[in-house]
Formats: sequence, structure tokens, C-alpha cells
Amino acid sequence: MLSLALEDGLREDSLAPVIPWMEAALQTEDRVRAAAERIADSNRAVVLGRGYHYCTANEIALKIKELSGVEAEPYSTADFKHGPIAMAEGGLPVILVSVGATFRGEMADLADLVRAQGARVVPLADELPGLQPADSWIPLPPGEPEWLTPLAAVIPGQLLAFHITRARGLDPDRPRHIRKVTLTH
Repeated sequence: MLSLALEDGLREDSLAPVIPWMEAALQTEDRVRAAAERIADSNRAVVLGRGYHYCTANEIALKIKELSGVEAEPYSTADFKHGPIAMAEGGLPVILVSVGATFRGEMADLADLVRAQGARVVPLADELPGLQPADSWIPLPPGEPEWLTPLAAVIPGQLLAFHITRARGLDPDRPRHIRKVTLTH
């Protein structure tokens, strides 16, 4: 957004469509809750994103760790394929953040691969070829410019952290070992 503002001047109307997309993302809560209940028994998970959604994957993994105590590790899909993919077995929850066309094929191929290794796939996606009935698909609103998709995609991810925490019998308003806001100067 800063680059856009410096180059062309940021116009309010370029961000106006984000509000309905964020509202649509909030409407996924029933699907999010069902996905959380399906994976809450796991003590570890991976959250995968690429491009604009590498930061989304990091935010979701952080929230899952902070609230639920699940060891959720974020990876770029490219990095994940070069070693950490060995973890994708025995029901490991693999949360795939895939919105927009740029990495859709790569994400679908990766979903097939980890699913074949026994992982539980949780796609946060506007669409994903090859979705399986066992996947806990959390649909994200389509049609958003790809560079804006993290603003809506992070919402179901944060809700996922909340509902995993609740499903594990923990209080999301009182995360373990987090007692105050850290002030920096």
C-alpha cells in the first residue's frame, strides 16, 4: 500500500471493496469452528503460504501458538518442500493459505502430496483444485485483487486459532504465559 501511495497516490476507493470481503471472511466461522474441532487434538501444525500469503501464514501460526499452545510453524511452500515436508504424516494439520491464481496450482499439488502422506489438509482458499471431502475447506471470498487478499484471509486464520484454543479447553482471553503487553521504546 505504501508503494502504491508513493507511486500513484493511494485513493480511498481502491480500498473500499475490502470491507465486504472482510465481512464475507467473517461469515466462515461455522466452517472454521468445524475445522478447529477436527485438528484441535494435534500438538503441532504447519501453516503454508506463498507470495502475499507468506505473511498471512506467519500471522496465523503465531496466533495458534500464542492462544492454543499448538506448535504451529509457518513456511513458504517453496521452503516447506525442501525438508520440512517430512513432517507431513500421521494426521499433521497442514493449513494452506491460497487466495488468487498465482500459486493456486502449486498449492493444489502440495495439498495432494501432503494428503498422500497422511496429513489433514485445511485449505483457506478462494478455490483449490482437487479438494477432497475430508479436507476442512474454509472458503475465502473470490474476486479480490491479489495484493489485498491478506486483509480478508487473515480473519478466518485468526478465528481458527480462537476455535482451536476453545476446542482444547483453554481460554483464548488468557493465553498461557502471556500476561501483559510488552512496551518498547
